[in-house]
Amino acid sequence: MNTLALSFQSLELNGASSLESTVNVHLMTDGRSALLFDTGYDEPASLHTLIAWIRAKKVTIQGILVTHAHKDHAGGLLTLAETYCCNVYIHPLERQSIEDKGVSLRKRLAAISWRDVCAGDMIHLNAYRVETIETPGHTHGHLAWYEATTQTLIAGDNATSAGTVWIGPPDGHLAHFYESLTRLHALSAKTILPGHGESIEATPSFFVTMLKRREARSEQILNQLIRKPQSAHELAATLYGSAIAGNHMWAALATVRAHLSYLSEKNLIACHYDRAKKVLMYQASGI
Repeated sequence: MNTLALSFQSLELNGASSLESTVNVHLMTDGRSALLFDTGYDEPASLHTLIAWIRAKKVTIQGILVTHAHKDHAGGLLTLAETYCCNVYIHPLERQSIEDKGVSLRKRLAAISWRDVCAGDMIHLNAYRVETIETPGHTHGHLAWYEATTQTLIAGDNATSAGTVWIGPPDGHLAHFYESLTRLHALSAKTILPGHGESIEATPSFFVTMLKRREARSEQILNQLIRKPQSAHELAATLYGSAIAGNHMWAALATVRAHLSYLSEKNLIACHYDRAKKVLMYQASGI
C-alpha cells in the first residue's frame, strides 16, 4: 500500500481576548486523517472559522495537541474536543491549569479524553508520527512537536517570526526558556510553525540568535542596575517607554520581572523593600 503524502497547513485566527490579536493553529495531515495543533480562542467567530476550515479539508481529526494552556492557544479546546471526539494530548501541568480555571465546566472537562504526554512520547498519524519535546519557559508545561521526515517543528510560543516571545511570571521562567531554546536548536529543524506570525524557514543559528537576544536584554537590565537601584516599573519604563501601548505595559513589566528573577537566581542582583516608596528596589550585587 502506498503511503499518503504528509503536509502541514496553517490557519491564522483573529481574536479579541488576548495580548496577541491573532494566533496560529496547524494541521498535520496525510490527506485523510489529521492532527490539530492548538485550538485558538473561545470566541464564536474564531471557532466557526476553524471548524469550517477543517471541514473543507475533508479529513478526520485523530487528535488535538495542545502546546500550552493560554487562552489564545487552548481557548477553543472544549468545543473542538466535543466536536471531534478525539484524544487531547497535553502536558499534565497545562491540563491542570485548564482544569483549575474551568471549575464551572468540570463536567465537560471530565468528559475529555485526556492523554498526558511528556518528552519523547510519540503521537502517531497512521504511517507518520511526531515526537513530543518538553519546552518549559513560556509556561511550565509548554510542549513542542517535531516531525523528523520533513524536519518540521510545531513550536507554539517558543518562536515567532517577529522579535521574541513573551516570558513572564507566574507562568514563565527565563532559565527554563533558555534551556528549551538550546534543546530546540539541537533538532536542526528546517521549518518552524510558530504560535504567532508567519512560518519560519529556519537557519542553523535561529534559536541561538533568539537566546543571544534574550541574554542581551538581561545584560541591559543588569547595566541599568549597576548605575543605580531601580524598581521593576522604572526599568520597564526605561527599556520600553512608548514602544509598548499603555494597555500592554503589564506584559513589558512581566517580562522585566522574569529577567529580574533570572538575574537574582544567578546572584547578580539583590533587592530590598523601600519603605518610603513602598516598592521593591533592585540593585546589582556587591554595590
